[in-house]
Amino acid sequence: MVSREIFNDWKGVFPFLTEFSKSTLYLRVGIVMLGLRLESSQYESDDYQVYLECRSLWDDSDGYNRFDIFNYRLEGKIGNTFYLSSKKEHDFYFSRAEQRAREQFGDVLQEKIRLSSIMNLFTSPDKDIDNPNFWKPVYEFVFALSTYLDDINLRERLMREIEWKSKRWKYKWVRTEFDMEFEEWMNGMYERVGNREKLMAQVEKNLESWRVRNLNEAQLIIDDFLFPSEKYRNTSQKFKDFFANAMKRLLPTRHQP
Repeated sequence: MVSREIFNDWKGVFPFLTEFSKSTLYLRVGIVMLGLRLESSQYESDDYQVYLECRSLWDDSDGYNRFDIFNYRLEGKIGNTFYLSSKKEHDFYFSRAEQRAREQFGDVLQEKIRLSSIMNLFTSPDKDIDNPNFWKPVYEFVFALSTYLDDINLRERLMREIEWKSKRWKYKWVRTEFDMEFEEWMNGMYERVGNREKLMAQVEKNLESWRVRNLNEAQLIIDDFLFPSEKYRNTSQKFKDFFANAMKRLLPTRHQP
Protein backbone atom coordinates (compact mmCIF):
# COMPACT_ATOMS: atom_id res chain seq x y z
CA MET A 1 0.00 0.00 0.00
CA VAL A 2 1.06 3.59 -0.52
CA SER A 3 2.69 5.58 2.26
CA ARG A 4 0.50 7.58 4.60
CA GLU A 5 1.94 10.81 3.27
CA ILE A 6 0.89 10.00 -0.30
CA PHE A 7 -2.52 8.81 0.90
CA ASN A 8 -3.10 12.06 2.79
CA ASP A 9 -2.07 14.11 -0.24
CA TRP A 10 -4.90 12.53 -2.24
CA LYS A 11 -7.34 12.85 0.64
CA GLY A 12 -6.61 16.57 0.59
CA VAL A 13 -7.54 16.80 -3.10
CA PHE A 14 -11.04 15.38 -2.52
CA PRO A 15 -11.85 16.13 1.13
CA PHE A 16 -15.41 14.80 0.88
CA LEU A 17 -14.02 11.28 0.42
CA THR A 18 -13.62 9.12 3.50
CA GLU A 19 -10.95 6.53 4.18
CA PHE A 20 -12.43 3.10 3.47
CA SER A 21 -9.18 1.18 3.64
CA LYS A 22 -5.49 2.03 3.68
CA SER A 23 -5.56 2.28 -0.12
CA THR A 24 -9.10 3.52 -0.89
CA LEU A 25 -11.04 6.76 -0.41
CA TYR A 26 -14.80 6.49 -0.99
CA LEU A 27 -18.09 8.28 -0.68
CA ARG A 28 -21.54 6.73 -0.71
CA VAL A 29 -24.18 7.82 -3.22
CA GLY A 30 -27.49 6.00 -3.54
CA ILE A 31 -26.77 2.28 -3.79
CA VAL A 32 -23.07 2.47 -4.68
CA MET A 33 -19.71 3.52 -3.28
CA LEU A 34 -17.55 5.72 -5.46
CA GLY A 35 -14.01 6.94 -5.01
CA LEU A 36 -10.29 6.51 -5.50
CA ARG A 37 -8.04 3.50 -5.17
CA LEU A 38 -4.28 4.02 -4.89
CA GLU A 39 -2.80 0.81 -6.22
CA SER A 40 0.84 0.33 -5.32
CA SER A 41 3.40 -2.18 -6.47
CA GLN A 42 3.89 -5.23 -4.26
CA TYR A 43 7.57 -4.36 -4.16
CA GLU A 44 7.54 -0.62 -3.51
CA SER A 45 4.85 1.33 -1.62
CA ASP A 46 5.62 4.64 -3.34
CA ASP A 47 5.23 3.06 -6.78
CA TYR A 48 1.54 3.53 -7.58
CA GLN A 49 -1.33 4.28 -9.96
CA VAL A 50 -4.64 6.03 -9.28
CA TYR A 51 -8.02 4.54 -10.17
CA LEU A 52 -11.55 5.86 -9.99
CA GLU A 53 -13.83 2.99 -9.07
CA CYS A 54 -17.49 2.39 -8.39
CA ARG A 55 -18.71 -0.53 -6.26
CA SER A 56 -22.19 -1.81 -5.62
CA LEU A 57 -23.93 -2.03 -2.28
CA TRP A 58 -26.25 -4.84 -3.37
CA ASP A 59 -23.67 -7.61 -3.57
CA ASP A 60 -23.52 -9.97 -0.59
CA SER A 61 -19.84 -11.02 -0.62
CA ASP A 62 -18.33 -11.03 2.89
CA GLY A 63 -20.93 -8.62 4.22
CA TYR A 64 -19.93 -5.78 1.91
CA ASN A 65 -19.50 -5.44 -1.79
CA ARG A 66 -16.69 -6.78 -3.91
CA PHE A 67 -18.49 -6.14 -7.18
CA ASP A 68 -16.78 -3.56 -9.37
CA ILE A 69 -19.16 -1.67 -11.59
CA PHE A 70 -16.31 0.17 -13.28
CA ASN A 71 -12.79 1.38 -12.65
CA TYR A 72 -10.75 3.82 -14.71
CA ARG A 73 -7.09 4.65 -14.46
CA LEU A 74 -5.94 8.22 -14.12
CA GLU A 75 -4.53 9.21 -17.52
CA GLY A 76 -2.26 11.88 -18.88
CA LYS A 77 -3.34 14.31 -21.57
CA ILE A 78 -2.39 11.92 -24.40
CA GLY A 79 -4.20 8.96 -22.87
CA ASN A 80 -1.17 7.40 -21.22
CA THR A 81 -1.39 5.98 -17.72
CA PHE A 82 -0.39 8.44 -15.02
CA TYR A 83 2.16 6.24 -13.25
CA LEU A 84 4.25 7.50 -10.34
CA SER A 85 7.21 5.26 -9.65
CA SER A 86 8.72 6.84 -6.53
CA LYS A 87 8.16 9.32 -3.73
CA LYS A 88 10.40 11.70 -5.63
CA GLU A 89 8.18 11.45 -8.73
CA HIS A 90 5.10 11.88 -6.54
CA ASP A 91 6.46 15.10 -5.08
CA PHE A 92 7.45 16.40 -8.52
CA TYR A 93 4.36 15.40 -10.52
CA PHE A 94 1.62 15.48 -7.88
CA SER A 95 0.26 18.90 -8.84
CA ARG A 96 -0.08 17.68 -12.42
CA ALA A 97 -1.70 14.42 -11.29
CA GLU A 98 -4.09 16.39 -9.08
CA GLN A 99 -5.12 18.58 -12.02
CA ARG A 100 -5.76 15.56 -14.22
CA ALA A 101 -7.76 13.85 -11.46
CA ARG A 102 -9.96 16.91 -11.03
CA GLU A 103 -10.51 17.07 -14.81
CA GLN A 104 -11.31 13.37 -15.20
CA PHE A 105 -13.03 12.51 -11.92
CA GLY A 106 -13.94 15.78 -10.23
CA ASP A 107 -17.60 15.81 -11.31
CA VAL A 108 -18.34 12.57 -9.43
CA LEU A 109 -16.23 13.07 -6.30
CA GLN A 110 -18.19 15.80 -4.56
CA GLU A 111 -21.18 16.37 -2.28
CA LYS A 112 -23.70 16.64 -5.14
CA ILE A 113 -23.34 14.26 -8.08
CA ARG A 114 -25.40 14.40 -11.24
CA LEU A 115 -26.51 11.08 -12.69
CA SER A 116 -25.40 12.32 -16.11
CA SER A 117 -21.86 12.82 -14.77
CA ILE A 118 -21.73 9.16 -13.72
CA MET A 119 -23.24 7.94 -16.99
CA ASN A 120 -20.87 10.08 -19.05
CA LEU A 121 -17.96 8.16 -17.57
CA PHE A 122 -18.90 5.10 -19.59
CA THR A 123 -21.02 6.48 -22.41
CA SER A 124 -18.40 8.84 -23.82
CA PRO A 125 -17.20 7.90 -27.34
CA ASP A 126 -13.87 6.50 -26.15
CA LYS A 127 -15.72 4.08 -23.81
CA ASP A 128 -18.27 2.88 -26.37
CA ILE A 129 -16.57 -0.47 -26.92
CA ASP A 130 -18.26 -3.59 -28.27
CA ASN A 131 -17.20 -5.70 -25.32
CA PRO A 132 -20.06 -7.35 -23.40
CA ASN A 133 -17.81 -7.91 -20.40
CA PHE A 134 -17.41 -4.13 -20.09
CA TRP A 135 -21.15 -3.43 -20.32
CA LYS A 136 -22.44 -6.25 -18.11
CA PRO A 137 -21.81 -4.50 -14.74
CA VAL A 138 -22.75 -1.11 -16.20
CA TYR A 139 -26.15 -2.39 -17.30
CA GLU A 140 -26.69 -4.09 -13.95
CA PHE A 141 -25.94 -0.77 -12.24
CA VAL A 142 -28.50 1.08 -14.38
CA PHE A 143 -31.03 -1.72 -13.86
CA ALA A 144 -30.48 -1.55 -10.08
CA LEU A 145 -30.78 2.24 -10.23
CA SER A 146 -34.12 1.98 -12.06
CA THR A 147 -35.33 -0.38 -9.32
CA TYR A 148 -34.01 1.88 -6.55
CA LEU A 149 -35.66 4.98 -8.09
CA ASP A 150 -38.77 3.03 -9.16
CA ASP A 151 -38.21 4.54 -12.61
CA ILE A 152 -40.05 2.49 -15.23
CA ASN A 153 -38.97 4.81 -18.06
CA LEU A 154 -35.28 4.35 -17.22
CA ARG A 155 -35.72 0.58 -17.21
CA GLU A 156 -37.49 0.62 -20.58
CA ARG A 157 -34.73 2.77 -22.06
CA LEU A 158 -32.15 0.35 -20.67
CA MET A 159 -33.92 -2.62 -22.26
CA ARG A 160 -33.86 -0.85 -25.64
CA GLU A 161 -30.16 -0.07 -25.13
CA ILE A 162 -29.34 -3.71 -24.31
CA GLU A 163 -31.30 -4.91 -27.34
CA TRP A 164 -29.43 -2.46 -29.59
CA LYS A 165 -26.03 -3.27 -28.12
CA SER A 166 -26.53 -7.05 -28.10
CA LYS A 167 -27.03 -7.01 -31.87
CA ARG A 168 -23.43 -5.83 -32.17
CA TRP A 169 -22.10 -8.70 -30.06
CA LYS A 170 -21.22 -12.05 -31.54
CA TYR A 171 -23.24 -14.73 -29.80
CA LYS A 172 -20.25 -16.99 -29.06
CA TRP A 173 -18.34 -14.01 -27.67
CA VAL A 174 -21.23 -13.19 -25.35
CA ARG A 175 -21.24 -16.75 -24.09
CA THR A 176 -17.48 -16.77 -23.62
CA GLU A 177 -17.34 -13.42 -21.86
CA PHE A 178 -20.35 -13.97 -19.61
CA ASP A 179 -19.79 -17.73 -19.27
CA MET A 180 -23.55 -18.15 -19.74
CA GLU A 181 -26.29 -17.77 -22.31
CA PHE A 182 -27.46 -14.22 -22.96
CA GLU A 183 -30.96 -14.98 -21.67
CA GLU A 184 -29.47 -16.58 -18.57
CA TRP A 185 -27.54 -13.40 -17.81
CA MET A 186 -30.64 -11.26 -18.29
CA ASN A 187 -32.69 -13.49 -15.99
CA GLY A 188 -29.92 -13.39 -13.40
CA MET A 189 -29.89 -9.60 -13.50
CA TYR A 190 -33.65 -9.52 -12.91
CA GLU A 191 -33.20 -11.89 -9.98
CA ARG A 192 -30.40 -9.86 -8.38
CA VAL A 193 -31.71 -6.32 -8.73
CA GLY A 194 -35.21 -6.43 -10.19
CA ASN A 195 -37.07 -6.49 -6.88
CA ARG A 196 -36.82 -3.28 -4.85
CA GLU A 197 -37.59 -4.85 -1.49
CA LYS A 198 -34.90 -7.48 -1.97
CA LEU A 199 -32.44 -4.93 -3.34
CA MET A 200 -32.85 -2.53 -0.44
CA ALA A 201 -32.65 -5.34 2.11
CA GLN A 202 -29.18 -6.25 0.83
CA VAL A 203 -28.12 -2.59 0.70
CA GLU A 204 -29.23 -2.16 4.31
CA LYS A 205 -27.31 -5.29 5.26
CA ASN A 206 -24.13 -3.88 3.75
CA LEU A 207 -24.73 -0.60 5.58
CA GLU A 208 -24.32 -2.53 8.82
CA SER A 209 -20.60 -2.51 8.11
CA TRP A 210 -19.12 0.47 9.98
CA ARG A 211 -16.73 1.12 7.09
CA VAL A 212 -19.65 1.61 4.71
CA ARG A 213 -21.90 3.37 7.22
CA ASN A 214 -19.22 5.93 8.10
CA LEU A 215 -18.71 7.10 4.53
CA ASN A 216 -19.89 10.59 3.67
CA GLU A 217 -23.11 10.40 1.68
CA ALA A 218 -23.40 12.45 -1.49
CA GLN A 219 -26.67 13.67 -2.96
CA LEU A 220 -27.60 12.04 -6.29
CA ILE A 221 -29.18 14.58 -8.63
CA ILE A 222 -31.32 12.90 -11.27
CA ASP A 223 -30.96 14.64 -14.61
CA ASP A 224 -31.07 13.72 -18.30
CA PHE A 225 -28.47 11.62 -20.09
CA LEU A 226 -28.28 9.62 -23.32
CA PHE A 227 -27.34 5.98 -23.80
CA PRO A 228 -24.96 5.27 -26.71
CA SER A 229 -27.88 3.94 -28.78
CA GLU A 230 -29.83 7.15 -28.18
CA LYS A 231 -26.84 9.25 -29.17
CA TYR A 232 -26.49 7.12 -32.30
CA ARG A 233 -30.15 7.51 -33.20
CA ASN A 234 -30.02 11.26 -32.62
CA THR A 235 -26.91 11.60 -34.77
CA SER A 236 -28.39 9.35 -37.44
CA GLN A 237 -31.60 11.37 -37.53
CA LYS A 238 -29.67 14.64 -37.71
CA PHE A 239 -27.71 13.27 -40.67
CA LYS A 240 -30.91 12.16 -42.40
CA ASP A 241 -32.49 15.57 -41.84
CA PHE A 242 -29.35 17.33 -43.08
CA PHE A 243 -29.21 15.12 -46.19
CA ALA A 244 -32.92 15.64 -46.91
CA ASN A 245 -32.59 19.42 -46.58
CA ALA A 246 -29.49 19.42 -48.76
CA MET A 247 -31.29 17.47 -51.47
CA LYS A 248 -34.17 19.93 -51.37
CA ARG A 249 -31.75 22.79 -51.95
CA LEU A 250 -29.94 20.98 -54.77
CA LEU A 251 -32.98 19.71 -56.66
CA PRO A 252 -34.76 22.27 -58.90
CA THR A 253 -38.06 23.51 -57.60
CA ARG A 254 -41.01 22.44 -59.71
CA HIS A 255 -43.46 25.21 -60.50
CA GLN A 256 -47.07 24.38 -60.95
CA PRO A 257 -48.35 25.34 -64.46
